Amino acid sequence: MLARKTLLIIANNVAGGILGYIILFVIARYMINADYIYGVVAFGLATLGLFMFILNPGTNTAHIKKVSEGKDVGTCIGTYLAMKVVLTAFFLIVILVGMFTWKHIFNQGFESTKIEVAIYILLINYVLTSFNGVFVATYEARKEIAKAQLGMLMSTLSRLAAVLIIVYFQMGVYGLAWTWNISMMAYFLVSILMFRGYRIKRPSWELAKDYIKFAFPIMFITIASVLVVTTDRVMLGYFWNPEDVGHYFAAWRITVFIIMFGVAVQKLVFPTISEYHTENKKGLIQNLSWVAEKYIGLFIIPICFFMAVFPSDVIHIMTSDDFLPAAPILRIFAIYSLLIALNIPYASQFAGTNRPRMAALLGIPAAILNILLNLILVPASLFGIPLAGLKGVGAALGTLISTTIYVVVSRIVIYKSISGTKSNWKIIFNLISAGLMSLFLYYILYQYHPIVRYYDIFLYMGVGAVIYFAAMFIFRQFTKKEFVYLLKVVDPVQMLKYIKKEVFARKKQGTDREKGV
Repeated sequence: MLARKTLLIIANNVAGGILGYIILFVIARYMINADYIYGVVAFGLATLGLFMFILNPGTNTAHIKKVSEGKDVGTCIGTYLAMKVVLTAFFLIVILVGMFTWKHIFNQGFESTKIEVAIYILLINYVLTSFNGVFVATYEARKEIAKAQLGMLMSTLSRLAAVLIIVYFQMGVYGLAWTWNISMMAYFLVSILMFRGYRIKRPSWELAKDYIKFAFPIMFITIASVLVVTTDRVMLGYFWNPEDVGHYFAAWRITVFIIMFGVAVQKLVFPTISEYHTENKKGLIQNLSWVAEKYIGLFIIPICFFMAVFPSDVIHIMTSDDFLPAAPILRIFAIYSLLIALNIPYASQFAGTNRPRMAALLGIPAAILNILLNLILVPASLFGIPLAGLKGVGAALGTLISTTIYVVVSRIVIYKSISGTKSNWKIIFNLISAGLMSLFLYYILYQYHPIVRYYDIFLYMGVGAVIYFAAMFIFRQFTKKEFVYLLKVVDPVQMLKYIKKEVFARKKQGTDREKGV
């Protein structure tokens, strides 16, 4: 069942990634001044994202942790909802006061009023995201994956529908900003509709203090993570122009589903590690981390290699030639996404074993290094000092360098100080297999049949998959036994039965441990 739930997460993220590509393609191909409009909205999202840590200062992780440990679910929900009301109100105050201060006291502004209005529109998205987190975190803590994934899928579908409308009517920056709001409204509505069977009990101050105590060190990790994924876009918008932000954000959107692949697995790995830690089962934690990394790598490594080898072709097919300056950025992000996704099963051990402070001690220096590298690599000059001026390429390089250092150090700390989990050296066979695949595709197939139309991608995917899995079979890293196992996991009949049982059945509230599962 754990494998089937993991597959559902992965399948939904693949579907979401495909729909996301379609959304990006429609915007890039059919919206007038697409790179500028996309850049303005991306800058607005990044500006608000700088303060995202206020909405979720580690409290989502704390909620999952407490529910998975066996605390009363209704009290946890009531307590977390009360905390969300306070956090969201504070977030709105900070944003509105900050905008007023920036504009009227510091006498600063934005390149255009469209950016300012887009920020106000996107506030709705962040408020809904905040409260939706209560429902989704509860589902994830209870491993009710079908409920969490259904809302995510409906969110993507609604955004696709909204994008088609705003592109058809050429509704510009404001219309594109509203597609994020519409998407989150759909997610929020679906989450509420599936929340039946849960009771919302009176908030507990004692439990709230437990949340705060656990979340406090995670807050610094959250701040560090937010800075890593937003300051680059903010710097690009400040030192350069919206088109550069649009190119950068497009490359990010193309690769983000790879990271989400790992995050999807984390939704099951984290609460499971938490349970194993409570029962002092280090061996199971090690095995879970290895297995999770193995299956994440099995599917994402060839994708990352393909994007790194054919970045211009991928951008040409999935967006438009207006976004071709993003090709070197996409190549770097492909490597970055691979590192992040493979490290997620290991990084989950920090919070899962009650060591969020240790994660903060690693994450904060990595974030500071990332910002410093961005300051050196992105602008052409600062305070009269000449700098690299690499624009989006510099931002991507800064992110990759700081992430590489973080991954290496975190693996060492996990091995020596947490669970004794060694890195799975067999992942090298995945890299060799993907390398062989890439060599054949680039030096043989590409010379006779270059990528020109979208259906050429399917040809390359088919040929590449055959070469990659054949090599993995030769290296004995993908056996007949595993193939048969995966076939059983993907059984559509059993998958539909699981989804129907979880989404439509009325469950008694309580933890799995209370039920003897």
